[in-house]
Amino acid sequence: MDVALYSAQGRTFVLVPSCMHPTQEAERLHGPLVLCAHSRLSAIADGALRSRLEGQIDRDAFALLQWHEAQALLGRKHPCFRKRPTKFWPRLQRKRVIARLTE
Repeated sequence: MDVALYSAQGRTFVLVPSCMHPTQEAERLHGPLVLCAHSRLSAIADGALRSRLEGQIDRDAFALLQWHEAQALLGRKHPCFRKRPTKFWPRLQRKRVIARLTE
């Protein structure tokens, strides 16, 4: 399955099928989301993790990954794991977006 990986708040990532956009629920719970990579679920060597992610995607249309799980999918040196530049996401703007999503 082809998937898109979105960076979320904290050190988490949201995984959705490549043919879809993140759901409103995913955006509300974990947003703002920023697309950072495309990959295949078959790239994950750990079968238990892969089956958990497939089950979450089937149930909720998205799966939540922790930092180390996303690194297992993309590799440790992927540009997605660099710190997000603040000039593109200034702190004030991020707070406004979060406030709007939680209303």
